[in-house]
Amino acid sequence: RAAVGHRQCRDVRPSQRIRFTGSDIATAAGLAYPINWLSFVFLPLLMSIALLQKRPWLLLFAAACSILLFATQGMKHILFSSPYILLMYLLLRRSGNIFGLRIVWVMALFLIGFASYVVLFNAGQSSLAMFSGANIVLRIFGNNGLLMGSYQAFFSNHPLTHYSSVTGVNLFIHYPYENPIGVEISLAAGGPLEWNQNAGFWATDGLSAMGLPGIVLISLLMALVFYVLDCVSSRHKAYIVALCLSQYVLILINVSFFTSLITGGLAFFFVIFYLMPEIVQNAWVPLRRSTVY
Repeated sequence: RAAVGHRQCRDVRPSQRIRFTGSDIATAAGLAYPINWLSFVFLPLLMSIALLQKRPWLLLFAAACSILLFATQGMKHILFSSPYILLMYLLLRRSGNIFGLRIVWVMALFLIGFASYVVLFNAGQSSLAMFSGANIVLRIFGNNGLLMGSYQAFFSNHPLTHYSSVTGVNLFIHYPYENPIGVEISLAAGGPLEWNQNAGFWATDGLSAMGLPGIVLISLLMALVFYVLDCVSSRHKAYIVALCLSQYVLILINVSFFTSLITGGLAFFFVIFYLMPEIVQNAWVPLRRSTVY
């Protein structure tokens, strides 16, 4: 209890309390990194292989592991990983050259349907609207734009970090704040110390590090990293690589790119795609062979 007492809040929801408690226990036990790797790399990879090779028992096993992991950590990306990866599989299973257009249509139809449901049925306070709005509309579409503005406003009159928030860089450059960047943003907005307004790589590695030029700098760095990953995975079909990386994409909209390399498990995919046998890609062939854009 002593390990988690400092983060217990009376006004948090049960899932948040589980998340705070599970996070502190995992950190104290040295399991924080393995849990992240399970949720972002290995369980999604297991689900992807199960779908590609049409092994329902393996898919059920991976989904059950995700539910068990969610019960100990309370992080919603773990709970939603199974339906999310299944959706990506369905979007990728046919002609991959229109994958981008297809996902745009799916998201547009979802937003139109959500807005119509809330307006026509006056259902803004309904459980379905609150659940969908908080976990999909706000987290995926709303938070990033809002936090980009918050980061820009904060760092327009506060010291830039010059990447001193990155482990290793802070040995040479002094980190100018007492708390992590997301916590400082929360405190500036009047939030409590327990809240962490973490944002994606453009805000965390761009605006907070170098201001507006930092957005271009981190974009070029990411392009280089993903070019190397593309070279490593070039012997695999694009739709297989896209499916395996689909869960990792979610972490990019929430944390620093440097954090995603290790904590998010991107480094593992360099090894996985290099060693992954071709039997995985030969187990499932889409209707039309094409490249995913």
